[in-house]
Amino acid sequence: MWFEQFYSGVITTAFVAGACYMSYPFNKWDVGRAYRRNYCTPQRVELSKRDHRLTGNQYQIAGLDAFPENFGYNATKLVRIIANIFFLPFFKG
Repeated sequence: MWFEQFYSGVITTAFVAGACYMSYPFNKWDVGRAYRRNYCTPQRVELSKRDHRLTGNQYQIAGLDAFPENFGYNATKLVRIIANIFFLPFFKG
């Protein structure tokens, strides 16, 4: 009868919901967030490589605090490099 079809619908719905929601506890346990990173575009892959290089873990997102204070240049060297690139061609004789 109709009530026999009701059980199969409930079981199917339970399995689909379980498949959708079971990733949450495992992601929370593994990476500390509800969702893993999305690698659909080349830019997101590059961001993942950058985070892996800066933090050592590709799932730990690096903010501004992960960057070192200076990248091997002090401010004076950086200003001179920029000035040489942009202004020196105008003043050559």
